[in-house]
Amino acid sequence: MGREFERKFRADEGKIASIREKYGEFAPISMETVYYDTPDGDLGKRRWTLRRRYENGVSVCTVKTPEKGGARGEWETECGDIVTAVPKLCALGAPAELK
Repeated sequence: MGREFERKFRADEGKIASIREKYGEFAPISMETVYYDTPDGDLGKRRWTLRRRYENGVSVCTVKTPEKGGARGEWETECGDIVTAVPKLCALGAPAELK
């Protein structure tokens, strides 16, 4: 399982320039995302996120679950559709209840 802890910061152009100077140019990622839930909203009630995202034309399916300390469990797989992705995500360690 991947574990994610995310922080976001606001940066002005000067800060962005210094980051580019230290780490190089950024690579843009074009994203289109679709989120899924059950008709009763069962995933949302658990604070789980199930999505399919096209990242520069590649279909990546992901499930995220809350973890202690503000972190999240995260599993993802390249897959063309969410129905096929769910068993693959579970095989990677996502909660079996996802099925």
